[in-house]
Amino acid sequence: LLLKKDLDAMVEESYLEVAADKLGYKSVIELKKKLNTKP
Repeated sequence: LLLKKDLDAMVEESYLEVAADKLGYKSVIELKKKLNTKP
């Protein structure tokens, strides 16, 4: 049984993959690093 938070995490992860791809990042990890370094 999937919990809502698990589903949310999966949706967020796949959204980030698409966003990373569209923005030209090689991976979600790169995109996350960029997001985490914002002031």
